[in-house]
Amino acid sequence: MTKTFILSPNERDALYFMILAQMTGIDYVYTAIEKQEFEIADKLSREFSDLLRLIQDLGWGDSGTEEVALTAPPDVLYRALSLLKEKAETEAGDEAVEREELAAQGRRNQTVREVCAREIAALEEAGAFEEAG
Repeated sequence: MTKTFILSPNERDALYFMILAQMTGIDYVYTAIEKQEFEIADKLSREFSDLLRLIQDLGWGDSGTEEVALTAPPDVLYRALSLLKEKAETEAGDEAVEREELAAQGRRNQTVREVCAREIAALEEAGAFEEAG
């Protein structure tokens, strides 16, 4: 007996958009073939095949508010979901690094604003310059 997996509309949309993002790389299969990197072409073609089979269950475009049943064979689901999980984990790590870089940039910008405001005020108070006007 095979278990039926049911996704909420939100879950379906999350998977759908992750698959669409991955599909932008499908031309790498052709590139690998041109370079005669057949092992890479084979690996990529299998991954894209699994993702395309999963998206058949999810449906194309907006899903609406209906739940979606996953009917792909278990081995296809396992490979596709494992790939998407790995990609999501990689993106989460990349996003954490980007957030830290943005926070550091924000701290530097705050320091620049504070230093400039302080020094401009000191210059104005000392009358150390004449304003252009």
